[in-house]
Amino acid sequence: MLNDRQANILRAVVEEYIRTAEPVASKMIADTHLPSVSPATVRNDLMALTEALFLLQPHTSAGRVPTEAAYRYYLDHFMKVERADRIAAELKVAVGEASTSEEVLRAVSKALSMMSGETAFVASDNHATQYTGLSNLMRKPEFEVAGHREEIADAIDRVDNAVDDLLKLAQEDVRVWLGSESPISAEMATVVVRVRLPDGSVGLLGLLGPLRMKYGRNIGLLQEVKKMLDSNFEEV
Repeated sequence: MLNDRQANILRAVVEEYIRTAEPVASKMIADTHLPSVSPATVRNDLMALTEALFLLQPHTSAGRVPTEAAYRYYLDHFMKVERADRIAAELKVAVGEASTSEEVLRAVSKALSMMSGETAFVASDNHATQYTGLSNLMRKPEFEVAGHREEIADAIDRVDNAVDDLLKLAQEDVRVWLGSESPISAEMATVVVRVRLPDGSVGLLGLLGPLRMKYGRNIGLLQEVKKMLDSNFEEV
């Protein structure tokens, strides 16, 4: 059980690491996020959080990086969904020009990838899985090395082979799978939601990226897309 100060230090490490992809040093936390707390206290709390497996300390750095447990704590206690009103207008144009469910999926995938900076995937039980923005994933610092490129390919294969299961696991509310929670990749985060398509089929919208993704923004994007699609096709 974390006390309030430790929880706020954990929040600061997660948010800084999401922003920079660099190990977070105690001095930066003390100077920028908790100026009323002494640097020594911050260092002690970072050590306690590391011992509790919320943080890791890379051998080549004095800073810390979040573990999967840290991201889950952050999602459960601190993450705030960002409004995504801007995507609504762009999607209405794109979807309005689509005449089939397949074209809707393609338009949505492209918009999601562009606005999230992640890899978007869309699927239904009637249509092949479509991906947009695989290059976004490959450009992430976490996945630039060759071994992680192979993990990306494996993750895509797992999505293709598990569409039926993913459609059952996805819910009406946006769901986040972190690493070991995910049926797709133990190295990545997956954000998914279930939607309805023009032909009456159930569709799946998802974003695939590193654990260091902007969850508030990405959840907000999927919520906005789902709201627009569901309301659009209720009227059809």
